[in-house]
Amino acid sequence: MFAALTAAVEGEAPELPGKSVCDTCPTIREGKGQLKALRRFLQSPHYGAPDEPLDKMRCFLEQGFLCMGPVTRAGCGGSQITPRCISARVPCRGCYGPVVHEGNQMVDMLNALASNGIDVHSLPEHVSLLRFSGAHRRLRPKRQRKEA
Repeated sequence: MFAALTAAVEGEAPELPGKSVCDTCPTIREGKGQLKALRRFLQSPHYGAPDEPLDKMRCFLEQGFLCMGPVTRAGCGGSQITPRCISARVPCRGCYGPVVHEGNQMVDMLNALASNGIDVHSLPEHVSLLRFSGAHRRLRPKRQRKEA
């Protein structure tokens, strides 16, 4: 937050990380292709004791939960490297926006799911894919009317 405010005061664009949440996530990833379908977040993900370190827990996406980490820009953890959602042991929702400048998280996430062998028709709901994206270039300032 401090870096963004400093950049705004200096009239510069803030420097955003070029990594995804997955790049900074400490959970265990065992590989692609093991999961074929996603499930609803109605039960807790599997992890040991609440005080067990995150590097002992398996990746949310590999557990079958929709995690937007592969297509979301890292940095939401602030000075802590680990993203806040992951630290709270919940999947990434995508709040920090797309990794790719002006990217579309929904399309990128569908591509990530398909490339991992996950049936995109198994998505429990599609709203999560559009929670923080989908309005790019659709919100425009109101035009001033010329008075006659």
